[in-house]
Amino acid sequence: MDIDIFVRGFAIVLVLYWRFYWFIKSRVANKKNPPKILFTPRILFEKIGVILFIVIPVLQLLGWSILPWFHNDFIEILGLILIGIGVGIAISARKVLDTNWAHASDFQIKKGHSLITSGPYKYIRHPIYTGLICAQFGVQYIVGSYVIFIIPLITIIGCLVSAIREEKILSDHFGLNYQQYKKHSYMFIPYII
Repeated sequence: MDIDIFVRGFAIVLVLYWRFYWFIKSRVANKKNPPKILFTPRILFEKIGVILFIVIPVLQLLGWSILPWFHNDFIEILGLILIGIGVGIAISARKVLDTNWAHASDFQIKKGHSLITSGPYKYIRHPIYTGLICAQFGVQYIVGSYVIFIIPLITIIGCLVSAIREEKILSDHFGLNYQQYKKHSYMFIPYII
């Protein structure tokens, strides 16, 4: 079997599993602990953006190449590993959050919201974003596209903007506890940033 077909197929399965897991867990979390705000035009716009960041990588993995650059089996395997790491980090973070989770575009504190500082949150304040960034780089490595310089950069900027906004909300809600937590954790990558 050609390694390219295997790597792309496995990557598609990982991305779709991640999305399916997210969909199921979102419904469960929102049913157990509904968000206060259900819809705004901003929420719709951001949810469309999130969907595009799932659809575009899957289309790329299916062969829709944008600005093809290189093809290298080692780089493709590295990309698959990055996707696996990204999905693993994001799903483990999501499990720890449980019903505390709110869609990033909601930017709200739910009823009974507690500060989570265990699991991946012990080291990283935004491990779901870290997972998304890893997966975006992984997809671009697999498809060998110059888009590696565009989509992951947009993802990083979007995650940074969202993380800063979320941290303000969490800081306002949890006060000193959140400030202490920030001193002992990193935004995206342990011991780096």
